[in-house]
Amino acid sequence: MAKKVLVVDDDRAFLGLIQDLLQSQNFEVITAVNGKDAVDLARTCAPDLVLVDYLMPPGPSGMEVLKVLKSDPKLQAIPVILCSSTKNTEEDGEMAKAAGAYGYIFKPFRGKEFISFVKTAMAIDDQSL
Repeated sequence: MAKKVLVVDDDRAFLGLIQDLLQSQNFEVITAVNGKDAVDLARTCAPDLVLVDYLMPPGPSGMEVLKVLKSDPKLQAIPVILCSSTKNTEEDGEMAKAAGAYGYIFKPFRGKEFISFVKTAMAIDDQSL
């Protein structure tokens, strides 16, 4: 059974690119364009990983989504990766990790490195897909 990834970003072009990249690696992809939908989908679809943009106007932000997921006993074990093209300092990454994120990735990123990071977050080796 394919691992399920919830991808959340207000940039629909980025969503499409990430969806294509993940599907090319046999992941099932669910998308959302805002934080509210992300939390609702996490509760109903039980993703194996959440990739969420740090900043999403008008909100909730990726950091707020992370906090909701980590405070819910049914969702707190789901690894969350935050990503951003504007909040891209080491301090931003450390804040995300301190809040419970598995990791933080800066946009733009290389596809191969991204897929490796996603697989590591879900403890998948290349032979299991």
